[in-house]
Amino acid sequence: MGEVGRVGFKDTVFLGQRIVQYRANAKELDSHFLLYSFRSAFLQAQFRKYDSSGSIVSHIPVPACTRFQIPTPPIPTQKKIAQVLSTLDAKIELNNRINRELEGLAKLLYDYWFVQFDFPISAEQAKAIGNPKLEGRPYRASGGKMVFNEKLKREIPEGWTDGNLLQIATFTNGLACQKYPPDGGETLRVIKIKEMRTGLTPDSDLVRADVPQKVKIQNGDILFSWSASLEVMIWAGGEGALNQHIFKVTSDTYPRSFCYFVLLDYLQHFRMIAELRKTTMGHITNDHLEQSKIIVPPDDVAKAFEAVAKPIIDRLVKSHEENLELTQLRDWLLPMLMNGQVTVGS
Repeated sequence: MGEVGRVGFKDTVFLGQRIVQYRANAKELDSHFLLYSFRSAFLQAQFRKYDSSGSIVSHIPVPACTRFQIPTPPIPTQKKIAQVLSTLDAKIELNNRINRELEGLAKLLYDYWFVQFDFPISAEQAKAIGNPKLEGRPYRASGGKMVFNEKLKREIPEGWTDGNLLQIATFTNGLACQKYPPDGGETLRVIKIKEMRTGLTPDSDLVRADVPQKVKIQNGDILFSWSASLEVMIWAGGEGALNQHIFKVTSDTYPRSFCYFVLLDYLQHFRMIAELRKTTMGHITNDHLEQSKIIVPPDDVAKAFEAVAKPIIDRLVKSHEENLELTQLRDWLLPMLMNGQVTVGS
């Protein structure tokens, strides 16, 4: 309950159950202004008033949907308010599109290096092959030697080996944050599986700031939700404390970018098993991690990939941080614009 969106004029949609359509009278109400009105604290309070919380599925009765009250300044003012807020939203969406492109680019590079094995041949490899001119050329496409690996049941580049996820990274589980309740001092917001999807919000739980350092999360950390929802992400939502059912993934031997994409790639294997069983896996255990079978490149190849992938990942994190600031600015402006505390100049 409480999700709201705007349908474009050229879009054709069919409404499902539990969805109400509002159509603004253009002479009295700007549709963009109506959208932001629904997102305002003023209307959210009315949602809670009419919410039938005793039901199995929390919902607002349809008759109540006609009783909501919103401020209605003159149309020109409505349009100015909506323009300010929609400009912020447009920048957020632009960043999101850029992030999707960057994520796709980084994954394409990973596949090129570690799936197709067309990583650039190093000077040492070219010398060992006996042809210095091969330096920088794609390994497999240039005739790089491949050997069959019995454990992986496939060919891999000569000098590479097999391993498992526990051999390349440390998986630190979050803690039961209720053991560190706020006591009036400094606090951190709790990162649960929900926060991995939505980011930290004012509704996120709080814990004391003296939780163990190993479960404190900073932007750029790799998170892996291992219970029910199998997700991997590079966190960019600000400092927080990690809840149980999520691993913080670190490594003293392999670069972050390599660990992230190996885990992201292997996640498809876990999901495939769940699909074949027609059920959820329940949760990933250390046994699953130890039983995993992955290709492990030499250190110099992993470090060379980090040199290429790190700027992309850093840009992703920076863009997410910018979106967080823009979202906070929008949410700070929204109620003040709606109740007239702040006005928009000409």
